[in-house]
Amino acid sequence: MMNSKLWKWIYVALTLPLLGLSQNVAASLEGTFTGSANITLQCLGPAAGPVTVTGSAVLVANGTTANITLEDSAGDYRYSGTGSIAQTGTNTFSFSFSGPALINTGNNILDGGYTSFVNLDVSSSDSVLTRISADNVETFPPTPATNCANIKITTAISSLSSSNATVVTSDSPGSTVTESVLFNTQIQNAVSGISNRVVGALASVNSPTLRPSFSDNEFKLEGMTGLNAGEGIGIPYGMWGNYSYTNYENDLSSTAFDGSSHGFLGGIDFGIFENTVLGVAFGYEFADIDTDFNSGNQDTDTFVIAPYFGAILSDMLSVDFNFGYSHVGYDQYRTIGSTRVTSSPEADRWFGAFNLNAITYEGNWVLGARTGMLYASSTIESFTESNGTLVAENQTRLSSVNIAGDIAYMYGNFEPFLNLVYQYDFQFQEVIAATGPQPENDKDDLLLTVGVRYFESSGISGNIEYSKRITRADYDEDRISLTLRIDY
Repeated sequence: MMNSKLWKWIYVALTLPLLGLSQNVAASLEGTFTGSANITLQCLGPAAGPVTVTGSAVLVANGTTANITLEDSAGDYRYSGTGSIAQTGTNTFSFSFSGPALINTGNNILDGGYTSFVNLDVSSSDSVLTRISADNVETFPPTPATNCANIKITTAISSLSSSNATVVTSDSPGSTVTESVLFNTQIQNAVSGISNRVVGALASVNSPTLRPSFSDNEFKLEGMTGLNAGEGIGIPYGMWGNYSYTNYENDLSSTAFDGSSHGFLGGIDFGIFENTVLGVAFGYEFADIDTDFNSGNQDTDTFVIAPYFGAILSDMLSVDFNFGYSHVGYDQYRTIGSTRVTSSPEADRWFGAFNLNAITYEGNWVLGARTGMLYASSTIESFTESNGTLVAENQTRLSSVNIAGDIAYMYGNFEPFLNLVYQYDFQFQEVIAATGPQPENDKDDLLLTVGVRYFESSGISGNIEYSKRITRADYDEDRISLTLRIDY
């Protein structure tokens, strides 16, 4: 029976990373937001104009202060102002910017002798700042003096989108949506798959105080099986392989896609030090996706390499860590009228994950818990489509924490199990639809897994499992996985 005081410390360690997520904190405005602005210049004395130019608007906020820059491509107007952020509601903010401007009046250029004020009230939702007040209007006598006694400037700023969001239209390449939506779950599946194998390897290290019962799930710590039985090699080792089939569907019309993937993951690990394993995993995945939102299709080939490490801390605790690199090649098209626009971008991904695992036994029942952290980044290089459209480089970052529970029952060489993982993403790439319904951009989800594990004393073990991702709006994912491990 597990010591109750130790279990309390385990519980604190496993839940501490998520405590901050349950706190009610005031909304904060941070990040870079971009959009457009219509700028109208008019002379009131003598009356002339007005002249309206279309420019860009960039707002950079750090939670307490913000800077806004407005400019047009012709160089007739440029303004940069700084102001404090005033929170006026749960998700509403007000700004009063002050700063120098450059204005081309047609006869003179005012180059900083003129200081302007821009007031802006916005509502923040889904990484979009939407203006909630009237356009900013300012009238002033210019300095230095011009032949215009008073100049009137009307600034109409549009909605501003976060730079950590992808804006999607029906003309966007398929990778614009799938990279933002699927990157999250693909990385989770790859990282958890490797983590499962890490502690599967720990099941075979020489730790006689641990009960043999485990092959796949990261919660399991076991005694020695066949790892140390190898003859002809000085270091015990094990090899494993995994096949998975995943089906997914996003049924929101503005970002809709559906497809499936076949994944292969394998590795080899060594018990170089006592109660530890060190290994490397290699993987390949092929996906075929219909990108309904742009009447297109996408095939992807993904290659993965990931070193990993695991260590047993006690008869109840273990840690595992993996980091890796993957390369994704896209072959995709979208349809404009009757014309197919093709492209073949490539993406480079880096990822790392750390988990703390705990386990206890009650008769034939096996109870486990886990908490972990994940960071990943992906960069799609800039590319040119077949119609000459240049698509800029796109970067996606993911940072998340997770907490999980596992329950299993040992029945001879078999172990049916149920596993539930909660994941919270505190940094991820959001998607904004230029038209049509907006994505929910969920920050969390649940992954439910059921399956059966099998082990025998000869060192052969395996498992088959089915998992379903739930609670993400407009997105469904189902996965079947089969694993085989041999220890020597």
